[in-house]
Amino acid sequence: MIKKLDKLILSSFLGPFLLTFVIVVFILLMQYMLKYFDDFVGKGLGFHVFAELLSYFSIVMTPNALPLAVLLSSLMTFGNLGEHFELTAIKSSGISLVRTLFPIFIFTLLLTIAAYFSNNYIVPRAALNAYSLMYDVRQQKPALDLKVGAFYNGIENYSIKIDEKKSDGETLSGVMIYDHTRKSGNTDVILADSGRMYPVDDGGYLILELFDGNRYSVAQESTRKSRTKNNIKPYVRSSFKKSKMVFSLAGFNFDKTDKKLFSSNRLMKNIKQLQRDIDSMKTEVKDVRYQAYNFANKSYAHHLREQVSIPEDLVKVRKHLDSIRAVRDSIRRFEADPELAERVKEREIEETNKTTNTAKANDSKTSPTKLSANKKIETKNLKKTAATNKVNNKSKTPVTVKAKPKIKSVSKPKPKKPAPAKKKTPVKKKMPVYTIDEALAKADSLMGTKNKMLPAVRHALSQARSHKNSLGIQVNKLIERETEIRRHAIEKHKKYALAVACLVMFLIGAPLGAIIKKGGLGFPVIISIMFFIIFYVINILGEKWVKQGLMDPVAGAWAANVILLPFGLFFLRQARNDARLFEADFYSVFVSKLKKRFNKSEGE
Repeated sequence: MIKKLDKLILSSFLGPFLLTFVIVVFILLMQYMLKYFDDFVGKGLGFHVFAELLSYFSIVMTPNALPLAVLLSSLMTFGNLGEHFELTAIKSSGISLVRTLFPIFIFTLLLTIAAYFSNNYIVPRAALNAYSLMYDVRQQKPALDLKVGAFYNGIENYSIKIDEKKSDGETLSGVMIYDHTRKSGNTDVILADSGRMYPVDDGGYLILELFDGNRYSVAQESTRKSRTKNNIKPYVRSSFKKSKMVFSLAGFNFDKTDKKLFSSNRLMKNIKQLQRDIDSMKTEVKDVRYQAYNFANKSYAHHLREQVSIPEDLVKVRKHLDSIRAVRDSIRRFEADPELAERVKEREIEETNKTTNTAKANDSKTSPTKLSANKKIETKNLKKTAATNKVNNKSKTPVTVKAKPKIKSVSKPKPKKPAPAKKKTPVKKKMPVYTIDEALAKADSLMGTKNKMLPAVRHALSQARSHKNSLGIQVNKLIERETEIRRHAIEKHKKYALAVACLVMFLIGAPLGAIIKKGGLGFPVIISIMFFIIFYVINILGEKWVKQGLMDPVAGAWAANVILLPFGLFFLRQARNDARLFEADFYSVFVSKLKKRFNKSEGE
């Protein structure tokens, strides 16, 4: 019984979900592509380019389309079940509403996990392909289409107008061409009665054959005599029966740029790449702060009493960055000069060989056989020295030493020490008090005349301005990096938040459908659009406030889910209690209860 019920609910949910998902993706896609409609018109792009572009952008729209599709389909599903009294039959059989919601909840949970992997891996690649292709489309020149009576400027350095174009698409009449190759204005003009236009080399070049025409151009200034008396350049006219002009159509080919040029954008990166960029930007911020401290030490130490101390964490980051730069420089040197790497290897091998040779020599000197021989020689020498000492002691005769007479020492009178002189107490000099004019006059006397003082003041002002500009540049760097960190952080958390939004929208849509008990595309669509607008507006405001630094990136990304989740839980509670929130009787009963309580309080 329960398995059949689960199949019934899932089958009634999957059809509206797929339908609403396709409709929502189409609406969001059209709303986005209308911005670039002018870039597509008149460029002669093939169907495959449009199909590729629409397929990529449809994948990019899926993170915003999935929550709305879940909300709308769940509301329609349970609205239809309530309208046809199927929910009433399920409840009468003893099955609760929560158990009825369980199969669609499991499906939505799996959809949330799939949405997370799609937002992290599939959507960034699709965004890279979509925006690179969009750039190529916008850079594409308009297709070669000569219109009657209008100048065509699609070919570089030429402006072409025709009076008539035959049905074959090649024969022309009344051709006028302005040649701007000499960059001298509208001075070179070609007029022809008729002409023929056709492409060659698979559309790489365009040949324009002109018949029965004239060419008017200004003569070049080869000599001063070429000018007239009124300083007017003479015109030169040359007639022709047939003339052929060849135009290159290389700029009209649709060429794709390298996708690596767009891969640095945060929209084209997954969570790991975003986190890596955030960490690198944080270290760069610390490096800029270290430079600011170091600049303050070098520039302001002469007039600051206490020198500014650099924090230890900034010093560690600086050392780490210096080591990385040193490694990069060495790698660049090896790449620039491949022979340098071989030289370094040869030097390392020579040094290792030297160390091994010295170690072997030391080991050979201190071998056990040589040590035993040295010990024997030392014992023999000790025995010889002991024997010679004995012989010398025996040969020595005793010597009598006469005692010297004692001399009485006469004590001399000690000189008297002079009395210590009394210390003179220093007299405190009173500091002179100057008025402002006297102080300025004193400073002028110290600095010299005003003519000598002005260069010093100008130098001080220029130095102060340069210090201010350098500190302003560092402050701007810090502001830019911090804003980029916040943008990358909210982009990382949005990949989680938009996936979890599917669960939140399900908790809002399914209980609302059970309460409203109306299916179809009428009232449920209005309710779902209202909640999605609230969700979309909160997301936009959160992202804007995060970029401005008014909100934390985590709070800005998760604000919509946190605000709308209590509404879903409230609707679920009311649906379990069979509340009639969208019926007039519910509010009339509520108002009557309030009136009764108010009347009782007045009677008391």
